[in-house]
Amino acid sequence: MNSTFFKWFKALLLLLTVVSLAVFGWAANKGLDVSDESFYLLNYRYADTYHASFSSFHLIINTMLGGHEFSIAGYRIIYLFIMALQTAVFTYGFGKWLESEVGGRVQRITAGGYSIIFCYFLLATFAIFSWAPRTLSYNGINSLVIYASAGLLLFALSRPSRDRLALLALVLAGVLLPFGFFTKISAAVLCLGWHGLMLLLVRRPRVGELLIFIALPLALGIGVGTLLYFGTVQSYADWWLNFNREMKVIVKVGYGPGQMVRRYLADALHVLLFVLWPGLPLLGACVLLTGKRTNGARKPLALYGIAAVLLLVFACLCVYYNVFDHAYRNADATTRLLFLFLVAVAIVWFRRQSATLALRFSEIVVLIWLLALPAVAAFGTANSLLTNVLNDIVAWFAILLFFAFRLLSASRPEAAEGALPTAPLLAPNQRRVLYALLMLPALYVFEQAMWGSIFRPYMLPDNLLTQTEQLKAPGVRGKFYVDARFRTFVAELYATLQRGGYQHGQSIVALNDMPGLVYLMNGWSPNAPWYFSFAFERNIHALSLNPANIKGSYLLLNKALSSQEQQELQAHGLNYPTGYQLLGQLANPYNVFNADQTTVWVYAPVERR
Repeated sequence: MNSTFFKWFKALLLLLTVVSLAVFGWAANKGLDVSDESFYLLNYRYADTYHASFSSFHLIINTMLGGHEFSIAGYRIIYLFIMALQTAVFTYGFGKWLESEVGGRVQRITAGGYSIIFCYFLLATFAIFSWAPRTLSYNGINSLVIYASAGLLLFALSRPSRDRLALLALVLAGVLLPFGFFTKISAAVLCLGWHGLMLLLVRRPRVGELLIFIALPLALGIGVGTLLYFGTVQSYADWWLNFNREMKVIVKVGYGPGQMVRRYLADALHVLLFVLWPGLPLLGACVLLTGKRTNGARKPLALYGIAAVLLLVFACLCVYYNVFDHAYRNADATTRLLFLFLVAVAIVWFRRQSATLALRFSEIVVLIWLLALPAVAAFGTANSLLTNVLNDIVAWFAILLFFAFRLLSASRPEAAEGALPTAPLLAPNQRRVLYALLMLPALYVFEQAMWGSIFRPYMLPDNLLTQTEQLKAPGVRGKFYVDARFRTFVAELYATLQRGGYQHGQSIVALNDMPGLVYLMNGWSPNAPWYFSFAFERNIHALSLNPANIKGSYLLLNKALSSQEQQELQAHGLNYPTGYQLLGQLANPYNVFNADQTTVWVYAPVERR
């Protein structure tokens, strides 16, 4: 199995992994998104202040890191370590389960060790960098919980249900799940049910076994994890007060379960339509190329010609529909394309399935569980479901590896009946084709992650190659580089605030979508780290939490406020415009989040604290 072609395959995976890590390390101190990423950073800086949140991810991360604040680059590097950790746990569990399914031949196929599986999965994990912020966030904690628990469950399945290590794995999976619950409740609840259903269908236990060897270990772990959370991260009273209050606000502004489900069904329909068109020519080519031969007869040459034409048509359609675009503007298309690849692989598998390749019921259950796991992790997002599925696409790569290892470990039917050493099902040329097909999705997500990180970084107006100017700002730790326009803008903003008597640590209300400016000024955004341009009701809710915090705050505006908005702000402690003095207005180079936000007006309160 350890052919020269396989060595090249393994070397290429290792190379892509090393290049990815090198690029992410190089990019760690370059470019700052002043919306989403800065929202996370401001949460970490004032973790003890921002308890009024639907998610407690910032409190969990603050506890994990010992209450220490890190630089922008530091949080990005920590995120890479967390990605490697969750991938390692998932790789080990998947590898052990795979060995139990293919007769322990995984080590022989991979030439010993799980490094090839780890690299393959890690490249898939990096797909999030094609469209999302690079800083540790609630998505990072959500993925850590779901994939580490999934790896532990797969490890448990590789052993007898009564085995002590299997039971310990279930307990540890249970310990993780509460931290997912307090990070992203919708995904965590669905994940618990999905994990439990998979275990139930695979183990098919009697009632007593279900209670003792599945329910009890998971419940024990969940209990321990919950106590650990309330004992080290946040008190129950504090959590319940904030969760109950924020849940009402979220439902009120149109972010309830009903709205999410309708939006997700529309996303699923888009995937199915994509499979039909432009995916139909690709699937047709798979059908033509994988039909079983009759009495060893070769397929007509014309059949290969038709398949080649269909593949060419598919490639042209992908170009026409701009499927191969990059980053956050095209994340949905990336997910649809990878799903189409899975459908094509499934067609090829079942068209060529034989007695030696027949899937067991337990394998089918696990494959369906893996197929839905990225959607389970994404459930609850206000963004496109397809975009967030890309955050956790590694489960689909596990499906691809499962099919590949089953093929590589299978024997010819006629040889499998005898006691003599069996002949491999795939000829050397067929194995080469298999390795090449495995590389396609890996190369694609690598390209997407590189392009999204370097040339179209999330919510930045310029690529990272222009981020060459060292940023001098009171809220920045260590050396950090931005483009020349942004450095000038930050320097002018700080000078303008200082003319109004601003001092570090004072409160700044940034309307709207500018938590990064508060972060860079080393200021404090009272009551909430982010005031939104698209959710004025949530802004008013945040202001009303503690009006005393608002009084005397500096004010940054990037749009004109209507008279009604001004009245609402005045009623909740922000006496604009009569209680403010205009210090200046600056051209805003950061308007990717909202193209209309081209100017920032800087105000100082007339009555200061």
